[in-house]
Amino acid sequence: MPITPFHFGPGLAFKSVTGSWFSFTVFCFAQVVIDLEPAWFMLTGDAYIHRFLHTYFGATLAGAGALAG
Repeated sequence: MPITPFHFGPGLAFKSVTGSWFSFTVFCFAQVVIDLEPAWFMLTGDAYIHRFLHTYFGATLAGAGALAG
């Protein structure tokens, strides 16, 4: 399921340990950006929905973009 709130639980746990060093808002934004890709492929009817942004490299780029934005 794209844009699932279940991604936010690990972010909250990490935030509680790291304090102000970790931005929960940027983390949530990156999760939503990453999950827009499978949402698009679900809407277009493709069977293979987890593609580039669900790789380590793609997720790193999405996270860096969320941090810069």
